[in-house]
Formats: sequence, structure tokens, C-alpha cells
Amino acid sequence: MKRFKLRAWRARRGLTQTDIAKALGTTTSYICLIEIGKKKPSQKFLNNFEKMFKTKNTLRLFDLEESDKEKYENYK
Repeated sequence: MKRFKLRAWRARRGLTQTDIAKALGTTTSYICLIEIGKKKPSQKFLNNFEKMFKTKNTLRLFDLEESDKEKYENYK
């Protein structure tokens, strides 16, 4: 599974896994698993992430594949 771009994104902003987890009401373990590619972000996570951090192209940030994009197409 691919590693997601979340780690680079948060590093550029000076955020830790803990910062992201607290802001989104999740665990640092979940953030870590997403970053190393062991888990794909849930629809709820993507939605909350986009709202909290006011990001665009969130699907691209998480490097989701075409088949995944269809699944997440209506995540808002």
C-alpha cells in the first residue's frame, strides 16, 4: 500500500501526529497507520480533515487511487 502524503503535508506546517489527532478527535495511532499506508482514511476522517484544515484536493493529499476516488467521491 502506498504511503500517503499526510506526513509531508503536516511537516511543512510544523504539525505533529498528536496535533492532527487532537484536532480531528482521533488517535495518533490512526494517524500513524494512515501515514505509513497500513490504513486508508475513512470518509469521516477525510471530511473532518478538509473542514478543520481548510484543504482542497484532500483526495490527492492522501494519494487515493482511481478506484478509491469513486468510493470517496461523495464524502462531503
